[in-house]
Formats: sequence, structure tokens, C-alpha cells
Amino acid sequence: PDALPISGIDVVRDVDRWLHEQWVDKVPTGLFHLDNHLDGGLGKGELGVILAPTNRGKSTALMNIAYGAAGLLSKKNVIIFTHEMRPKTYAKRFGARLTFRFPGRYDDLDNYEEDFIRAARLLMPGSVRIIGGARKMTTAEIESNIKQLIDEGFVPDLMVDDYGDLIVPARQYKQRR
Repeated sequence: PDALPISGIDVVRDVDRWLHEQWVDKVPTGLFHLDNHLDGGLGKGELGVILAPTNRGKSTALMNIAYGAAGLLSKKNVIIFTHEMRPKTYAKRFGARLTFRFPGRYDDLDNYEEDFIRAARLLMPGSVRIIGGARKMTTAEIESNIKQLIDEGFVPDLMVDDYGDLIVPARQYKQRR
């Protein structure tokens, strides 16, 4: 239905085809000031990039964006690809984000698990899947992971890649690209 005719889109005549869609189906990032600047969040098909020096909170910001997308406002399914951290480490940080605390060494983990599940059911109706472990992934590996999740019934609405510069092309070229 959204396919454009071969002749393209006439900027003036087809204004109804492009003008209003920029505010439709926005995915809030959960970061109020960023959502304000983005007129509600990221739009379908948009790419958001977070750049900062080392140890400045990029992974935490991306986790908050994933949480915002899976949270009460959007209820989206989110895939997080992590190349820097192990998925279990990322999940523990996500748990701390939801419960506002990390489990301590001597805490009752069963109690923490109950608190986490209660908070997730209340605050995060969407789902989050964390994939990673390898330092570098090819674009083909990422695509394969997404297809596998779709085959399992998990259809992603948002993909977050923590450390996108560790994505490598599936094949190498002699030319500099």
C-alpha cells in the first residue's frame, strides 16, 4: 500500500503521502528531553545514533531507549544486540533498571526475582530479547538472528545495537568502502 509509483513522488501533488506520516507510529525513547526533540520519538524506519566518548553512558542510554520502547507507552518488542557485554550482564543491568536496584551478594534472589517479574509485568508490557556474546557480528549473523526470532513468533518493532561499530560486513572488498 505504501509503494510509490515508478514515476516517484511529486513533492507538491503528493503532499498527503509524506507530510503527516512523520508523526505517526513514533516509538518513544523513554528519555523525555530526547523525545521532545524528536517530536515523540523515533519514527518507523528511522535510524537513531548515540555517540559519546568511552564510559559516558551510551549502553545505559540504549538500555533506557529499549525500556522506553517496551514500556507502557509503546508496548513494543525490542531486540538488543550487544557486542561489548555478555547478554546476562546486560540483562542484570536491565533488571536493575526495572527494580531500581542490583541484587546483592547476600540478597534473597528468589525475592529479587519476584520483584523483578512483578515490575516487568506492571511496567513493561512489551518484550526485550538480548543477543550477543561475540565481539563482532556480521550483518548476515544479525539478519539470521532476527529471522530466527521471527520464526519463533517474536516480531521485533525496534532493534538496538550496542556498539554498532563492531558490526562487520559479510564479505570483504578490495576497494576501500
